[in-house]
Amino acid sequence: MQSRFWSANKEKSQKQKEWWRLCTNPCFENPAFFFFFIIRISSHLACIIQSIFSLFLYSKWWVYLLPLYKPTRQPLFICNNHSKMASSLEDVPSLDIMTELLRRFKCSSKPDKRLILIGPPGSGKGTQSPIIKDEYCLCHLATGDMLRAAVAAKTPLGIKAKETMEKGELVSDDLVVGIIDEAMKKPSCQKGFILDGFPRTVAQAEKLDEMLEKQGTKIDKVLDFAIDDSILEERITGRWIHAASGRTYHTKFAPPKVPGTDDVTGEPLMQRKDDTAAVLKSRLEAFHRQTEPVIDYYSKKGVVAKLPAEKPPKEVTVEVQKVLSS
Repeated sequence: MQSRFWSANKEKSQKQKEWWRLCTNPCFENPAFFFFFIIRISSHLACIIQSIFSLFLYSKWWVYLLPLYKPTRQPLFICNNHSKMASSLEDVPSLDIMTELLRRFKCSSKPDKRLILIGPPGSGKGTQSPIIKDEYCLCHLATGDMLRAAVAAKTPLGIKAKETMEKGELVSDDLVVGIIDEAMKKPSCQKGFILDGFPRTVAQAEKLDEMLEKQGTKIDKVLDFAIDDSILEERITGRWIHAASGRTYHTKFAPPKVPGTDDVTGEPLMQRKDDTAAVLKSRLEAFHRQTEPVIDYYSKKGVVAKLPAEKPPKEVTVEVQKVLSS
């Protein structure tokens, strides 16, 4: 038995030597065999490289290597059709840059979505919009924030909006749609957007659809946050907001970990001046008179999804995910 074992091993060893001799023979006695050997080695190397690349992207260990990375030159970055020197990025931590690259890589496989959130104040739009934004890599377009940003950036539309507001007049629908069109061209809106607070009237909805039609796109879904008026007062008066991100908290239903402080940044929360019972009444009247017809307008297009907004936020999130995944 033992002699048979050593005989088999010796025979195997001789075959391996012969195999290696054929592969490394400078005379290429067997070119086909050598070619097959190169292909096999190449395929194994490709698998190893792919495994390392996947591990690098989907694990967290690589963040410890980022402080070791030091750029040897200053590249030129192109953003929003404007050239910017990389000196503006030198102050950005490497971890933030790599995190953003990883986010964009993951977002590349997400479907495009153009959404409108409609509901009375306190219906939960502010709670759900950041969740939707992060899940589907969308940009959050709030008309008030966009107007202020356009004015601060002194864009042509922002200058016009500032002149209108200084006269005490309302900004025209065409101007607001133009600012939305401008905002949609940002890289953050590449996968789509969430419109919150616009359109408020059927006329605004029609102008928005005209603008999107020129771009060859349309609204994919309108989320209707349906809720009874009687529930809203308690929600509104206990609402606190993180101004920079739009994250919404509630003293009773969704309190922050530390009272008055944002869970993510630790920055102080604020309460809107119009989050009072008296202001809520007038805002609800305006919503029923002007904005509810917008729901009917989009219902005829078959893109409205009604959500039970009176449910707890986590249950509403589940309903939103069902609607957007269908």
